[in-house]
Amino acid sequence: MPGRILILLLFTFSWGVYAQDTIPAIDTTSVKKKKRQKKVYPIDTSYHHSFKTATILSAIVPGAGQMYNEIGYRKYRNKKHRAWWKVPIIYGGLGVTSYFFYTNYTAARARKEEYLFRQDNPSVAYQNPEFALHSDSQLTTEFDDYSKSRDIFIFATIGVYALNIVEALVDAHFVTFDVSENLTFQWAPTIIDRNTAALNLTLRF
Repeated sequence: MPGRILILLLFTFSWGVYAQDTIPAIDTTSVKKKKRQKKVYPIDTSYHHSFKTATILSAIVPGAGQMYNEIGYRKYRNKKHRAWWKVPIIYGGLGVTSYFFYTNYTAARARKEEYLFRQDNPSVAYQNPEFALHSDSQLTTEFDDYSKSRDIFIFATIGVYALNIVEALVDAHFVTFDVSENLTFQWAPTIIDRNTAALNLTLRF
C-alpha cells in the first residue's frame, strides 16, 4: 500500500513538471495594458470669461450669473464642472423664504388690523370672524410672534439673494482656473544661509 502511494505521488509530480515544460511562455509585453491617455481639448483663447459680468448678471436676475458660468465651462471641453444645476436651488431657496415671509407678513397684518379696529370701536366685539375668540392680549402676542418670523424670513431671502451673487463671483474665477495634469504642487526640505532649515514649496502650471 505505501508503495502504491509513492508511485502515485511520483507520477503526479512528473506530470506537473511535464506540463510546466510544455506550456508556452506568455508574452508579458502583450499582457501589459497601455494606460489610457486623457484626451486634452484645445483651449479657446479667443474667449474671455469675466467674473464682473457673472456678478452683475446674478445681481440683476438671480441665477443669470450661474448660467453665464455654465456657458464659460462649455467653452473648455476638458472641464467636467457645471453650474446650471445651481439655478433651481437658488430659485427654490428664494421661493421658500419668500413664501414664509409673505404668510407671516399677512398673518401679522391681519392681527394688527383687528387690534386697531377694536381700539377704535370699543362697542364692536370684532371685525374679522377669524378672531372672534381672540382677546386683545392674544392678538398682540400673536402679532409679535408673526412679526419676528416675518423679519427672520426677510433676512433669509436677502441671504439667499446675496449668496447667489457671491457664488457666481467665486465660481466665475474657476472657469478659467487651470486644473489640468500640468498643475503640480511639490514640497521639499531645504537649507537657508547654510544654517537655517526651511521648507521649499513649488507650484508649477
